[in-house]
Amino acid sequence: MTITYNIGSLAFGLLAWGIPIVSLLTRHKSMKWSAWGIFASFAFMGLALVFQLMSQQYLASVNDVTAFLDVIDGVVVVSWILYGGTLVSNLILILGILKPTQVSQN
Repeated sequence: MTITYNIGSLAFGLLAWGIPIVSLLTRHKSMKWSAWGIFASFAFMGLALVFQLMSQQYLASVNDVTAFLDVIDGVVVVSWILYGGTLVSNLILILGILKPTQVSQN
């Protein structure tokens, strides 16, 4: 059961980081599209964290205290990395949108 939660968390975490990166690489400069992308990115980050909480809840419900204690420190560290990576990638997207485009005159 926990493998399903972990795969779901990984998938949503990758989506949370991937949306701003794809938006920057494809040059979507529309403020409306980017606002929805930022919203979706943070929503996927929240889902990834919820899946990790569900995994921890499952371990607690089956009284697997050893497994719970083994993974809790890693879950906390990875959750902070997910949060920081999502925040940084969305900030880079915002700065990329707000950066004035330079037109070269030849």
